[in-house]
Amino acid sequence: MSLPKLFCVIGLCVATGSLAYCEEKEQAPPGELTPDITIENDYVRYVIGTDGRNRSFVDKHTGKDYCAEKPVHTFIALKKDGKNYAPSSCSLTDGKITVSFKQPGVTAVINVVAKKHYFVFELASIDDEQIDELVMSNLHLTITENIGVTLNAAWDDSFAACVLALNLQVNSRGRSGSKAILWSACYPRFGLVGSKVALIGCPAGEFRTVIKEVVKAEGLPCSPLGGAWALDAEETKGSYIFVNPSEADADQWIQIAKDAGMTHVHICGWWRSLGHYEPNPRQFPNGVAGLKVVVEKIHAAGLKAGMHILTAMISKHDPWARPVPDRRLAKDAVFTLAEPVAADVPIIPTVKPPGELPTESGYWIKGGNAVQIDDEIVTYTGVSNQPPYGFTGCNRGARGTKAAAHRKGAAVGHLTEYYAHYMPDGDSTLMDELAQRIAHVFNTCGFDMIYFDGTGVMSRYGPSWHYNAKITLAIFNKLKRPTLVESGFYHHTWHIVSRLGAWDNPCRGTKRFLDKHIESIPHHRKNLLPVQMGWWALHSYHDQSCRTTRPDEIEYLCAKCLGHDIAFSMERLRTCFKSPFGRGAEGEGGMDHTANSGGFLPNNPHPNPLPEGEGTRI
Repeated sequence: MSLPKLFCVIGLCVATGSLAYCEEKEQAPPGELTPDITIENDYVRYVIGTDGRNRSFVDKHTGKDYCAEKPVHTFIALKKDGKNYAPSSCSLTDGKITVSFKQPGVTAVINVVAKKHYFVFELASIDDEQIDELVMSNLHLTITENIGVTLNAAWDDSFAACVLALNLQVNSRGRSGSKAILWSACYPRFGLVGSKVALIGCPAGEFRTVIKEVVKAEGLPCSPLGGAWALDAEETKGSYIFVNPSEADADQWIQIAKDAGMTHVHICGWWRSLGHYEPNPRQFPNGVAGLKVVVEKIHAAGLKAGMHILTAMISKHDPWARPVPDRRLAKDAVFTLAEPVAADVPIIPTVKPPGELPTESGYWIKGGNAVQIDDEIVTYTGVSNQPPYGFTGCNRGARGTKAAAHRKGAAVGHLTEYYAHYMPDGDSTLMDELAQRIAHVFNTCGFDMIYFDGTGVMSRYGPSWHYNAKITLAIFNKLKRPTLVESGFYHHTWHIVSRLGAWDNPCRGTKRFLDKHIESIPHHRKNLLPVQMGWWALHSYHDQSCRTTRPDEIEYLCAKCLGHDIAFSMERLRTCFKSPFGRGAEGEGGMDHTANSGGFLPNNPHPNPLPEGEGTRI
């Protein structure tokens, strides 16, 4: 009588947790099930079928299985040539899950490490990198109470779960705002091998503690004022005022902030140009040294200083744009010069048609009407999509560059514009140089806060989850002191962001606007970050574009802030220097707009006039 085929269940200790799996020693008899893969640590038992499907995700403290039963989803999936594929088989050997996709014939190997309070999954190899996407986690849970989509987290009163990307190769984000779908994926564009995520399952009361553990152990960006630490940071509870000071009037602005009960003085519009970020000489004739003196005065008054930047934008008059434009400026389309052109030719012929590119430039026009050929910028007023192809109505040597002859075959790059500014190539060293410029001013002057305005423009270059986070982290990683961070909020930057909720101020319907703002608070708090009610503005009767701010609306704002225990911020003020507060700080309507938010709003796109001889802004 023959003996049945045998399977051995082997327990393997890894780090401080354990992996329990079943290794097939001999081929299973037809119809006999192969044992599932079980991964567990102190808090969770995670079972994956040998078909790659999620079987269970059990809270070991309560015994409750949080895995959604129907439909059953695979923990990993693959997309190639636009088609989605589920794994045909999965096996675990020596801490490695080997996943086979019979169609389209791809095998991937994932390293699994069970830490005491979380798991780490890292793609070790894949034998076909010509794929569209590899899903690294797709965990559907029964939790519906609290869903943090950006953090990629969910929790109820007793249990919490989260998938954290551990490098910029991975896109990690919740797939639903109403139920827990903890999803992540990697792509060939950013490198497949080495893509890594942490999977957390733990008691709800330990959630932030475990995230802190992951941050420290896995080398993620860390801030005592951001991410898992933000809700405990006293600095996130204070309010701030936007100012556009100079060396001459800084004292008056500081007095206004103190009398208003603000904790931070937020300096915006301080630059000569975005990109190099040299201080505007009309405000700071002593350059960075003069700006540093202003920050020191703010500190001496017992307040903290904030720096406003338009993170990924480069002004058209910046040294990276003229007189010799940097070749690392972002391009959203590149064409080939069809024939040689002289320096005075008003047509730029191309081998292929330009397509539907914009033929003008402006604040609200995404794309712009400029191309770069070697060291020359050419603006155009028309495109020819019929032979002969090319750009017509050209202004050669535009925007402060020099007209020149160009050879046949030269690259004609359409310059990416957003809010009438250029931006750096997201994969070039210009990104890091821009980050260094900003960090130099921040560190030299001793700022305490930074507002990453304008990070979203990098979505014109590529996926926002990667490039917007990349520029934000490139700057943050160069800052040398604990920093309160606002904006630039993406999954990868969650760890450094201190507070959410800054909205542009309304011109009308103020109370309805505030009600909508209040409605957003639960969404923000589900991402485990504090909230503020900025940016507020006082509109006077002089401002014909906005309705005058009324006392009952100010009272409404203050009552909402008190009721929800949140701070607010105020912009668009000017100082008359007649009194410390009240009439000394008036609404901006009908007055100079020197204290607008960041100095680039459409009603005042260039608040800082260039020194004489610097030319006009285009």
